[in-house]
Amino acid sequence: MILGLQTLVFAFGAAQGPRQHPYGRIYAKLVAPRLGPVTEREPVPPLKFAQLVGLIFAIVGTVGFAVGAPLVGVIATAFALVAAFLNAAFGICLGCQLYPLVVRIRPTAGPA
Repeated sequence: MILGLQTLVFAFGAAQGPRQHPYGRIYAKLVAPRLGPVTEREPVPPLKFAQLVGLIFAIVGTVGFAVGAPLVGVIATAFALVAAFLNAAFGICLGCQLYPLVVRIRPTAGPA
C-alpha cells in the first residue's frame, strides 16, 4: 500500500515538477523558511526525469506485488530505495546523472 501511494507521488512529481511535488511543498513550507536565501537552483527537467525513473521502479514494484511476484516487487523497490538513499545521504541524484545521457541518445526532430 505504501509503495502504491509513493507511486502516485512519483507520478505527480514527474508530471508537475519539483515546485508542485507534495514533498517539495512540505519542504517549502517547513524547511526552506529556516534556511538562508537560495544561492543556486537545479534545472527542472533532470528532476522531473528522476521522478519518472522512480515512477517506473515503483510501478514495476507495485505490479510485482499485485500479481504475486514478490521478488520482482522487492527488487524494484530496493532499487528505488537505494537511489533515494544516495540522494538523501550523499546528494547523488541518479536520475539527474542519467538525464544528460538520455538527452544525448534521444532522437531529435530534424528539418522536414
